[in-house]
Amino acid sequence: MKPGRARILALALGLLSAELLAWPATRFLAARGVLYRPAVPPRYDLYLAARDPLLGWPSPQTFGKGGERDARGARLSRLAGPAAISVYGDSFAWGSDVPAGSCWVEKLGELIGARALNFGVGGYGTDQAVLRHERNVKGGLDDAP
Repeated sequence: MKPGRARILALALGLLSAELLAWPATRFLAARGVLYRPAVPPRYDLYLAARDPLLGWPSPQTFGKGGERDARGARLSRLAGPAAISVYGDSFAWGSDVPAGSCWVEKLGELIGARALNFGVGGYGTDQAVLRHERNVKGGLDDAP
């Protein structure tokens, strides 16, 4: 046998041996909690049903249910009356790690003397923010002029 072919055969046998040993080794380590095993929801269909089919999150089922969002999905505000402006975006727009009354969108509403709707969502990309805005305007959820 030629030396090149012998090396390729040895490499192939070595890889096969490593693969055959890797499977029981990972099972052993996973059983002892050494390796991460993602939790799979018991009912994946229910998990998908709770997701927004277009945007992913937040789940529209949680809007107005005692969380941080009103029935239309905007952040709860201390200001009443019709909205003068709406804000869409990521965690910066939402004001992550800041109480609702202290986020910059709420402060903007106070400065202009009218409610500012905060539709920010942590982790959103520009595409999601635009899609959410388009859907809100079409559905009558965004009443800001």
